[in-house]
Amino acid sequence: MENMNVIYKTILGSGLREFKYLNSHLKPVGHKEEMKGSIFGFREKEALKVGRGVILTSIEAMNDNTDSFTHWTPNVYRYGKKREFGGIVEGYNEKNLRQINTFVIDIDSKSVNWSEILLLGLEMGFMPTMILETPKGYQVYHVLSRPSFVTSKTNYKVIDVAKKISRNLKKAYALKFRVDMGCNDFGIARVPRKDNVLFFDQDYRYSFGEWLNWSLKQSDSLLEEAKEPKMRLVRKSDRSRQIDEPWFDMLLHRGQIRGQKGVLGRNNAILTLALAFFSSGKEKENCEFNDA
Repeated sequence: MENMNVIYKTILGSGLREFKYLNSHLKPVGHKEEMKGSIFGFREKEALKVGRGVILTSIEAMNDNTDSFTHWTPNVYRYGKKREFGGIVEGYNEKNLRQINTFVIDIDSKSVNWSEILLLGLEMGFMPTMILETPKGYQVYHVLSRPSFVTSKTNYKVIDVAKKISRNLKKAYALKFRVDMGCNDFGIARVPRKDNVLFFDQDYRYSFGEWLNWSLKQSDSLLEEAKEPKMRLVRKSDRSRQIDEPWFDMLLHRGQIRGQKGVLGRNNAILTLALAFFSSGKEKENCEFNDA
């Protein structure tokens, strides 16, 4: 079971206070914290549709509500406010963004195994930080190693740049999966819970600059291909396995694999092989003894 406190802190990037401002059960006596940002939580999809939610300003408050929310805003806003009646919350709009913490991709299909998402990450050189299971598919989180802060001094230009990165990332995913291209780039997403986290590794985080370089290097052909009507891959049979592919044998018997910053190395090669065994229906023992 994942440590939800670690997940929240990793995603929110020090955007919230550690402890509640009032009524904290954890804050040490005399402890002082600067005011930071706010996020929004929603307890059910029906409440989300009408904006009836909760404003949270601390990690402690988020931990108190573990598994009670279905949706949240993983990117932090400057403030939140609630109407006097009806529990309607306001403030989750772009110009109120305080910092961008993560890119989120919404995959609207369960026709693929989530291990295939990791394989795409290996191909891209940008592994996902977290994969969540949703009722209709998966949500993939790519968390920044450091938040990108939004300021009015630059006329909120960081939002425009981040949107371009986010959309190129969606297009790259859309080449292999059915992706919701219309969802808000930095709005509401599924919240990580103990019952929906399929994968999490806080080491898989990349800087805003690395993502910008990746986005700028995307070829015109890749972007044009994403606009074309999608063709579905038809498997020849249920027995089609990744371990039967030529690349698997080549990688399995490669003598030297050297990795460095920005280059996939031995750990990623081992993960790729393990995922191929898994997606091919092999047991753990087959993987350990290289029995394909």
